[in-house]
Amino acid sequence: EDEPRPGARAAEPSEPEPIAAAPQAGFDSEDAGPDLAYDEAMSAFNTGRYGDAEQRFDEIARTGGAKAAAASLFAAQAARNGGGCGVAAPRFEEVANRFPGTGVGNEAAWQAADCQRQLGLVEEARRHYRALLATAYANRAQQALAQLDAEPERVARPKAARPAHKGELGEAPAKKAAPPPAAETKSE
Repeated sequence: EDEPRPGARAAEPSEPEPIAAAPQAGFDSEDAGPDLAYDEAMSAFNTGRYGDAEQRFDEIARTGGAKAAAASLFAAQAARNGGGCGVAAPRFEEVANRFPGTGVGNEAAWQAADCQRQLGLVEEARRHYRALLATAYANRAQQALAQLDAEPERVARPKAARPAHKGELGEAPAKKAAPPPAAETKSE
């Protein structure tokens, strides 16, 4: 019974439909569960409640069905938005391995590579980019590989080894300027 009803419109993952206040005539309550759960998860994601969205998408992915792959990808993206690449890279890796050769699997591989690149895990990122050369991501993957080859030092260093930028690791205490030496303050 996972087939869409005749005349039903598929929801776009990037633009979820608003949740109806009340069921419409002809509404099949058994079909509402997965769609309502997905819409609620997407709402949490779109409003920045990433922890909530991640949990909701994980539950949808666990139950399977037509939206399991997309839910898995959104759960990983929510992990990235809420906790950063250190948390999300393994999640993207898992989705790529679970749905290989699909649009969701390829996007997860791209996101995994992007996170690994940011984390300084260049060889892992290269592995994903190379695998994507045989997909619709071929041009993007080729460009990413070229960038890795052109800027190996900047990309290869983990974030912890780079100097911190203002606000990246917290504000450093302001240093007071040393007063000028007495000899330089005389006017001649």
